[in-house]
Amino acid sequence: MEEIENYLTMASRYGFTKIFTSMFSVPGTKKEVFDYFKIFCDLAHKHGMKVSGDCNTAFFKKMGASESDISIFKEMGIDIIRMDLPYFDQRDVTLINNPYNITIELSSCMIQAVRMALENGANPKNFFTCHNFYPERYTASDLESIRQLWVFLVLSLFLVMKTIHMGHGQYTMDFQLLKITVGFQLNCRFVIGLR
Repeated sequence: MEEIENYLTMASRYGFTKIFTSMFSVPGTKKEVFDYFKIFCDLAHKHGMKVSGDCNTAFFKKMGASESDISIFKEMGIDIIRMDLPYFDQRDVTLINNPYNITIELSSCMIQAVRMALENGANPKNFFTCHNFYPERYTASDLESIRQLWVFLVLSLFLVMKTIHMGHGQYTMDFQLLKITVGFQLNCRFVIGLR
């Protein structure tokens, strides 16, 4: 854990605020896994970071959790549960609308599950989506999809900046070498970081 704390200290100095970790890749008994992530989350929170834990239904089963009872994740200190695969039914809604103030993250590749959850009463403030890919060829979105997203993003920024301009006089926009983070909402949140 000392090595991990050193990384968290360094990451905190550089402004990192969120950690993504694979929960199902940690070996051990339920108690060993619980203890590991409890210490891990406490360290992350000490450095002002939220913890997003990548899970699957097998990990839920191992930890004695279900879509209606994720209290063990709250006890560990997990802030965000990133579901490796959704349930594709009402269980996603139950998970998203959990009473533990744990945000649920779904893959934007599973847009059918996202749409189904929203149509069946999932609170859009309790979840967001991410695009998941590996640093290997043919695992990211195609260029046309990225272009469409950029067009939407630029138009959204224009409308926001136009509103600011009209309401508060002159404005300036400093891109700081494109190191900006922009968020927008359309039924669910998408966060894009530019580097």
